[in-house]
Amino acid sequence: MTTATLTATVDRINERAGQVDWRRVLLVALMVVPFVLFATARFVVRAVGWVLAWLWAAGMVGWEAAGPKRDG
Repeated sequence: MTTATLTATVDRINERAGQVDWRRVLLVALMVVPFVLFATARFVVRAVGWVLAWLWAAGMVGWEAAGPKRDG
């Protein structure tokens, strides 16, 4: 890549960067916050649900193991 090509590329980038609509950037940033919060909340709820299901199953297995044995 020559210096002229690099300069032309940088100039095009600077020209496009000057055309940024900052209201749209702000709106996108504001929409990312709830998305991240809800995605994190969904992950936490699923993890807690999985842990509760595992604990329930472990309790049932323990209850059956500690209970009276059936004669076949």
